[in-house]
Amino acid sequence: MTKRRWKQPDKRMEAAIRMRAAGWSLRKIAGHLGVSEGTIRNDLGRWEQQNVDELLRNLDAQSGPSGDGNYAANYAPEESP
Repeated sequence: MTKRRWKQPDKRMEAAIRMRAAGWSLRKIAGHLGVSEGTIRNDLGRWEQQNVDELLRNLDAQSGPSGDGNYAANYAPEESP
């Protein structure tokens, strides 16, 4: 495998995300993009962390679920008759 330097790592990460979503293995993605498996693993981990952080920020910005305020009832499993 010939390794190459990406001028825009975000483009590499975007390509890796798309390939992974299509079912490609880390090894196959790395080979196609000309980088190591570790680089792909790091890219995917960084993307996941960025999205988790964004999700948590959005959740913190909300005061809570809308509705009547009875949160436990809103999330309780339905009982069968």
